[in-house]
Amino acid sequence: MALNRRQSRLLEHLKTATAVAVTNREYCQLVTVSERTGLRDLTHLVKNGVLTRIGKRKGARYQLNA
Repeated sequence: MALNRRQSRLLEHLKTATAVAVTNREYCQLVTVSERTGLRDLTHLVKNGVLTRIGKRKGARYQLNA
C-alpha cells in the first residue's frame, strides 16, 4: 500500500509519541491540512487496515491496529 508523506508522518507520530490515538483535528494540525483532506487520509488508512476508528463523527479517534 502506498502512503503519502502526511500519512507516513502520522504513523511515525503514533509509533513514537505517547499518544495512543489521534482525532481528525489533531491530525490536521500535525500535518497542516484541511479537515476534509485529513478525513480523506484517515479513511484511506482505515480501509487499508492500518488504523482502527473508535467512535463516530467529530469525536472519532484513530489508533494503530495491533
